[in-house]
Amino acid sequence: MRLAIFSWIFTVMCSGLVLADSEPENTDPGVGKSYGDWTEFCETTGNGGKICNISQTLTRQGSQQLLLSIRINYVPGKKQPIVFATLPLGGLLTSAPILKVGTVAPFEMAYQFCDISGCTAVAVIDDQTLGALKAETQAVVQFVNIARKRIGIPVSLRGFSKGLKSLTEMKKK
Repeated sequence: MRLAIFSWIFTVMCSGLVLADSEPENTDPGVGKSYGDWTEFCETTGNGGKICNISQTLTRQGSQQLLLSIRINYVPGKKQPIVFATLPLGGLLTSAPILKVGTVAPFEMAYQFCDISGCTAVAVIDDQTLGALKAETQAVVQFVNIARKRIGIPVSLRGFSKGLKSLTEMKKK
């Protein structure tokens, strides 16, 4: 009986070693790289392609409650980058979130879906807004909550230009 238990424990331990050894190694030097307040992240698509983005996630101080997760990436077939902004639940879905950068006209995003983590709005970034994002040090994402109060969440643009340049270079590959 002891031999059977020992064999079972040994088999479980060895299978754990094999599993750990067979996990794919992350050899992509761009994954996790930081550019100021922005972090680069790449993921493999179902067809073996790669989509990379730069992102910034802001949470309420002292908790993990999401205030804003903003990602910028290029999608196949689009020349301009796309912005994905995930905002907390409780936003008024009939009022489009906006991105304000410097003196450029506010840039509207469209809500696409809500899930347990929040509501995500998406838009293609126009040239004027993209230029402002590269030149300024801060942007503000605004949304209207269900009490019809406009909430503004500041976003640091420190490192944005370098991160975007890295994405652009990856897109060319």
